[in-house]
Amino acid sequence: MRMLKKGVLISISLLFIYTYSVSCSNEQHKEKKQVEKVRSEKPFSPEELAKVVKKSTVVVKCYCKESKFFGLSKKAYSVLGSGFFINYANGQYVVLTNMHVLGFEKLIYSEKHSVPKFSEYKVFISPYDRRDSIPVTRIFINKSLKDIAVLIVDGKIGDYPVLILSNEYPKVGEKVFAMGHPYSLEFSFTEGIVSNVLKIPEFKGTYIQTDAAINPGNSGGPLMDEFGRVVGMNTWGIRKNISEGLNFAISSPEILKEVDDWNFVLLPTKPKEISKFLRNLFK
Repeated sequence: MRMLKKGVLISISLLFIYTYSVSCSNEQHKEKKQVEKVRSEKPFSPEELAKVVKKSTVVVKCYCKESKFFGLSKKAYSVLGSGFFINYANGQYVVLTNMHVLGFEKLIYSEKHSVPKFSEYKVFISPYDRRDSIPVTRIFINKSLKDIAVLIVDGKIGDYPVLILSNEYPKVGEKVFAMGHPYSLEFSFTEGIVSNVLKIPEFKGTYIQTDAAINPGNSGGPLMDEFGRVVGMNTWGIRKNISEGLNFAISSPEILKEVDDWNFVLLPTKPKEISKFLRNLFK
């Protein structure tokens, strides 16, 4: 019953996303596209899992330009991270990623909750079989400043399997696997174990601690068990000059709760409106 209840709640929440954010024609509503879900009753071998999950993982690229000193100077930069498909409905894919991958690291992790002043702002994804950058049509960010974001992408980009979020915490000692793009090394696959499952109040949630390598560029990618279930979303690691093998992923139950409660807001599409929107939201 627990699994069924979670599945129903997720479906309702994701249906809300599309109803709210996408204007579809009658033909789109009638669409019968079948999307594969990654699941297995038997453990995958690491080689099999790497091949399967690569198809569900994407590169996330954020291009930003911030205005400084009353708009007299501008700072341009880009952020590269990871994401993964978690659903498809009404002709649209849903992609999960970290909020800090979208240019909001200081907003989330700075004590002052620094709000960026964008003059330009664009977010794209690239699946494994495409070298072009596909624009994201809608961005939802977490209202509680948890490091979770939901992206909406046109479903005509291709056929990609979706990953399933586990509603249970993994056990300490269990094998886990991470997929992402560390230092722009796209679709890198690493293996480790669950070192701990712990609440981290300053980061607002329950995290999976793992020794599976997580580096800049891995953020937003899936952390999976041997059955291909997502047990967490890779988020951050301790710098190697400080410690070795201390990496953390937001747990899937934490993510599911945010989705079930729909604790997200739609980001404005015009860059200059984003700053005002965020100041009003987090004042």
